[in-house]
Order: sequence, then C-alpha cells, then structure tokens
Amino acid sequence: MKRLLFFMLTIFILVALTGCEPDPLYYRGKYPELHVVATNSILGVLGRWGDNMLVLEEDNYGRVMFAFAGTSSYEKVIAVLVAQKTTKTHSYFYDGVSNIFCPLGEISPYKLTQDLVSERFTDEQIAQLKQDNDWNQVIDDGKLFGVKITRKKNNRVVPWDNRQKAFTEVAPYVEIDPYEYGTLLTTDATEKSIYYMVGRIYDSVSGAVISTESYLFMFGKDGRVINETGTEEVTDFWNYHDQLENFKVVNGWNYYAD
Repeated sequence: MKRLLFFMLTIFILVALTGCEPDPLYYRGKYPELHVVATNSILGVLGRWGDNMLVLEEDNYGRVMFAFAGTSSYEKVIAVLVAQKTTKTHSYFYDGVSNIFCPLGEISPYKLTQDLVSERFTDEQIAQLKQDNDWNQVIDDGKLFGVKITRKKNNRVVPWDNRQKAFTEVAPYVEIDPYEYGTLLTTDATEKSIYYMVGRIYDSVSGAVISTESYLFMFGKDGRVINETGTEEVTDFWNYHDQLENFKVVNGWNYYAD
C-alpha cells in the first residue's frame, strides 16, 4: 500500500512540475460569444487570455453593445462593438460597421470601465455606432455575418509558409515576427481569408525601431494571395475602416456569411 501511495505521489509531482504553461491565446473570460465578435472584426486582434470585456447596453431585440480592451499586433486597443445576436454555436454582427476603436495606450485591459469608455468615445460616436447597427430596430438577417464561438482563434487557416512568402515578396527589407507572419481577421463563406501583417525596420547599430510597415493580404481558398488586388499597405492603423471595406469589395468579399 505504501509503495502504491509513493508511486501515485511521484506521478502527481511529475505532472505538476512538467505541466504545460497556460496558452496565452486562449480566452478565459466569461464572454466568448462577444470575444469572437471582437477578434473577427478588429484588425490585428488575434485574441489573448488577458483581453477584457464589459457589457454596456442591450436593446429591445437582444443586441449587445460591449467594450473590448486587448492587444493587437499593432498596439493595444479599446473598442466599442455591437453583437447582433448569438446562438449556441455562432455569434453574428454587421460586417464593416460593428465597431469603433482607438488606442488603449499604457493602460492595462484589466482596467476597462464604463468611465474609461466614456472618456475615449464621444456620445456622437456611440450614437452613430448604434445607428449603423439598427439599434432598437428589427435585426436584418440579410446583413448578418456569422462566426463560430470559440475561445481560441485558428490563425492557421492559411499555412505559415504561404504567409511568410506573401510578406517577403511585398516587403523583403522589413523584419516580421517569424512566429506569426500575420494575424487572421476572419474568413468568409467562400473561404477567402484576410490577414494583417506588421513588420518593423530596425537601426543596424542601435537596434531601435526606425519605422513600421503593415499590410492587408487577401488569400483565396487555395491559400494563395489573390493576384493584383490581394495586397495593400495600411498607412493609418487608427483610420483603416474605409480602406478595409474597399479592400473587401475589390476582392469580392462575401459580407453576409455564416
């Protein structure tokens, strides 16, 4: 009996010592159905365990307006978003108009509060967001873009090698984190996928960042960048909405996908 207890104790200690570190890309919060709306509609947001969410308001048809604070591949962001509806398996939003956002700065996502939201966004901005999302009106099912509810986003829809090749061809002089080679925004019903990639140019002597370049890539179902129109530089991360929507239209994006 003692030998058995010693064996079990040894196994327990070994498991504890060799246990895996928590996955930093696995969302552990209580709103996975809202988290996927943020990660599939804000450029550069892959989703991390430290992301924070705050429900702000709900309308007469079940829409939820919420705040998000977290890390993007460019910089930390704070956003206000509208989720149109959720089921047991999917969340739905109006693609292209579901969010407004701005820099979070040095503030921790854990310090997300109603006061911080009011400080960063004007009443006019919130009112426009509601109007764009048919707030307190019947939900238009024809506008819904659906994404599967998950706590970890699959960033490998397009193979790593394909993303590495795409970025190297457009910006061979820019260094990019070889671990990621881009952050998936989302995938439509025709299996086109949008990736956002950020690279930095460093000073050869000091190692300091001289400049940053970022690009949109549209990959087709075959995992290759769409010819001619599938690559575009993002020159202003904080005002990319119009550029992103034009990029989608030019590349035949399916807005209303489940």
